[in-house]
Amino acid sequence: MKPYGPYLRSLYSYTVYVLASQDGRLTCHQTNGSSLWYNRTEGMLNRTLEVFFPNNIAYEVTCEAQLLCNTDMLSFKAYLTRWMAQSTKMAPFTFDRIKTALEASATAAALQCSGGANGRMCGLSWSKGADWDGTMGVGQQMAAMEVIQSNLIQHVQAPLTNSTGGTSLGNPSAGTKPNPLSPTDPPTIGDRAGAGVLTTVVLLLAVLMWSWMAI
Repeated sequence: MKPYGPYLRSLYSYTVYVLASQDGRLTCHQTNGSSLWYNRTEGMLNRTLEVFFPNNIAYEVTCEAQLLCNTDMLSFKAYLTRWMAQSTKMAPFTFDRIKTALEASATAAALQCSGGANGRMCGLSWSKGADWDGTMGVGQQMAAMEVIQSNLIQHVQAPLTNSTGGTSLGNPSAGTKPNPLSPTDPPTIGDRAGAGVLTTVVLLLAVLMWSWMAI
């Protein structure tokens, strides 16, 4: 973490890739690899590998050294490696460098899955190899599983688009349900009169009850 004015500026792997590199690769793909977005994508990849992949092994820089990661942070490597693998489909020129990092990280992650009573629980510190760091949980298991299966990215096709077979249609009402109540008509004079009578009766009964209780 680095001080930034009165705030702390923290670096998290998943936010970097979903907000920066992933967006850059998608734009590069949509612009048919324009030199502008090629250079931007290269720059974002360079920085991602430099900060979050020392020795080509994924590392959560903000919290991993002291093992201070919270529950969410323990799973961030899963999203990072998944989106990096997907990016090779959107920007194929990144494949070799990303695949090298994914292979090294997967090997290290598999070695770190050596803890617990059964000797198969995965830790967070992949850079420690088979020296289990003493942590275990859903986040660590997710991250190890994702980086290993991300190495199969060359065996799957790129995400579909409108021109390559995608069939998804927009639906602004998605997730909503029709109102089960039928619309009501405005109250008539008779409705208002009936409501007034009922209100008067209820008030009279309340006054009588309070009067009786006061005796």
